[in-house]
Amino acid sequence: VQGGGELLLNSLLLLVGAAFFAADPGIYQRGFLFLIPRGKRPAIEDALFDVGSTLRLWLRSSLILMTSMGVLVGVGLWISGVPSAAALGLLAGLSEFIPYIGPTAAMVPALGLAATQGTGPLIGTLVTYAVVRLIQTNFITPYVQARVISIPPAITVFAIIGIGVIFGIFGLFFSAALLVVIFTLVRSLYLREVLGEDIPRSRHQTLLGPDLTPTDPDEDVKKD
Repeated sequence: VQGGGELLLNSLLLLVGAAFFAADPGIYQRGFLFLIPRGKRPAIEDALFDVGSTLRLWLRSSLILMTSMGVLVGVGLWISGVPSAAALGLLAGLSEFIPYIGPTAAMVPALGLAATQGTGPLIGTLVTYAVVRLIQTNFITPYVQARVISIPPAITVFAIIGIGVIFGIFGLFFSAALLVVIFTLVRSLYLREVLGEDIPRSRHQTLLGPDLTPTDPDEDVKKD
């Protein structure tokens, strides 16, 4: 009970913090840029907008994957005669938020309920999850995530496990988003800015006013 209450409180605090940030993100972004040396601010600003753009695309694709997973699993379990098919479909959809690990864990209660109904529903449940996973992996996921950063499955799994070990169950719910942020920053700040790779920047209106833009040292000397 104590663990559940702590999880609920942390989720509530996170939602409140996200609401404040979403109300006027420019204030926080500009404040962060003030902490960066002037010469690095344009690159950091581009990276911030890259992260924001990628996260929006990732969230949109995740919602599509969650919806399709929930509907397909729910219908399949209903056809197989498994009780509480709608609830299990909802659980399967929500589990997509934690790639690979979530859907596997969500299959356990479905198999347990199916086993109480006999061999037929149990086989139907296995077939349902296998077919839905096949459809998701080969058709839906490549289509909806075509514009989102591609992360190798092995790295995704190990990163999620590592985040879960460090931050607990609460961290699992945000492990995928955190991994997307890290990968985007690596692409923007290291591959593009350090190695010079041709990686496109997100289009955006600059936050850098006169007080944040880099200045020419020679001009500062002349003013003095």
